[in-house]
Amino acid sequence: MIAMIRDTWGEFRGRRMTFLFSFLTALAVLAVIGSLTIDFEVTIEGDPGMMAGAQRAMEHGFSTFVLLLVFVSVMSTAGLFPRMLRRGTADYYLSRPVSRASLYLNKLLAIEVVYGGAIVVCAAALYMTLWITYGLVAPALLWVLAGGLLSLLVWLSFTVFVGIQTGSVGMTISATFVLWIVQTLLSGWYNEWREGLADFLNSQLAVGLLDTLYYILPKMSDMYEVFERLGIADTTANMNWLAVWSTLLFMVALMWVTVALFQRRDY
Repeated sequence: MIAMIRDTWGEFRGRRMTFLFSFLTALAVLAVIGSLTIDFEVTIEGDPGMMAGAQRAMEHGFSTFVLLLVFVSVMSTAGLFPRMLRRGTADYYLSRPVSRASLYLNKLLAIEVVYGGAIVVCAAALYMTLWITYGLVAPALLWVLAGGLLSLLVWLSFTVFVGIQTGSVGMTISATFVLWIVQTLLSGWYNEWREGLADFLNSQLAVGLLDTLYYILPKMSDMYEVFERLGIADTTANMNWLAVWSTLLFMVALMWVTVALFQRRDY
């Protein structure tokens, strides 16, 4: 496991990901510092409603930044497994005295540790900036960070599955985009459009099919929203815990399928 983390860290640095994460963090930090104006401070000072609204805006900004880092991590890691299993490189990894299941899990967790660690460091830098500049104290934002790391792990389970099966970086990235679009549309269907579209479709079969797809497929956006609402103490509506446990169940099942298929493939 330690060796795999070291290899993944070397890939992280070799692909200049440290520069990309640092650049995005610097932009976020500069945006916070640049928002410091006398007019803004005077407007919210002494107004509890405005101060609460300003804090909520900062918390949402923090959440959006974490989500951006997750997206960058998913896209950046989509090609790691296809490259690892190319001829020559595959011989190096598969010749080690470890099972393929162990190789898969160690690499998956190594990616989560390295890229998740980068997300934690960058998020901590932004939080410290918000604390220094505006005095933001919101330890509950750890829920947002936890949601981001969990979402990253779910996405990794999918990209690694596609990468092992196709061996193609392009196919893995394309499949990831398709899943992102599908789960976003299904989230809109389930949470916002169901009643109106159900009347428009006028088909129990179509409605049942869309509901089934929502229940079966992972719901990373809805799952992250649950953790985001925990982080900003938003209790205006019921939490969609279905999205959390069904997405985690999908991840575990997909990992099991990936291991089974990986063990049968020839390289």
